Amino acid sequence: MAVAAQIALRDRPSSGAKALALLSPWVDLEMKGASFDDDSLDFGNRVVLVRHAAAFAGTIPIDDPRVSPTRARLDCLPETFVSWGKCEI
Repeated sequence: MAVAAQIALRDRPSSGAKALALLSPWVDLEMKGASFDDDSLDFGNRVVLVRHAAAFAGTIPIDDPRVSPTRARLDCLPETFVSWGKCEI
């Protein structure tokens, strides 16, 4: 949500955050990767994650850049720190 919010703020004449700190960000709600089928990783399985993705997206398609930032233009976003673990999706 933090990345989606910053993208929305970037595209409006308002100011956003000066920086982002993303801890284990979920930025691909389409879940095309095979790792989403491996229930030994992370905290959820595909069934649970699909439900969460649909709740976040509402009526917006999952592949829309406003929902899946991996499809968005990321230029002009603030400095960003990303941290993740090796056993995450």
